[in-house]
Amino acid sequence: MVKYVVTDKALGYCKRWGSIDCSTDPGFDGYTEINNEVADLDLLQTEDRWTVKVVDGYLAYMDQSEIDAVEASRLPDYKLAKYQEFDVRTGEMIGNGFEFPPSSGHYYSLSAEGQSNLLGAYSAKDEAAFTYPVKWPTILDDYELSIPDAATLTAFYLTALGTVRVLRDSGTALKEAVRACTTKAEVDAIVDPR
Repeated sequence: MVKYVVTDKALGYCKRWGSIDCSTDPGFDGYTEINNEVADLDLLQTEDRWTVKVVDGYLAYMDQSEIDAVEASRLPDYKLAKYQEFDVRTGEMIGNGFEFPPSSGHYYSLSAEGQSNLLGAYSAKDEAAFTYPVKWPTILDDYELSIPDAATLTAFYLTALGTVRVLRDSGTALKEAVRACTTKAEVDAIVDPR
């Protein structure tokens, strides 16, 4: 039974495959893709599709120069995946909250709702209708900070803002290192130490 493999027209790697003629697929792009008939799909069951090509109706291994060309074309994808790793880690760290006062062991929420509440309180800190003290619970609800005045609220807010900024900036520094990479191996070598 004939099988079909769609390959990239420029680089030759396998994009998708199956038992149905892929050229009838609405997503088929005849400008950048080639629909190939092949005898079997066995090689695609065991090998990375990025290293397999079609030669005279059969699947074959790419040589190293072909693999290198495919990897070079995918470098933006590798970088994007690494950026997303950093974003996930940054989000996890922001989810841990911020400590106030420093070295107190009391952590407060930096969730979207927590940040919104902080901004609201900070924006209203000097309004006559805003009453002190303000009670602010920790993430674990095991302690409640009593904020006696606008100066303390400002310090609380700026500590939160500074924490978010430091965490985001640390992710940005890692992304800048990835932007400078010219190979997949260089991208893979960058590890988030945070």
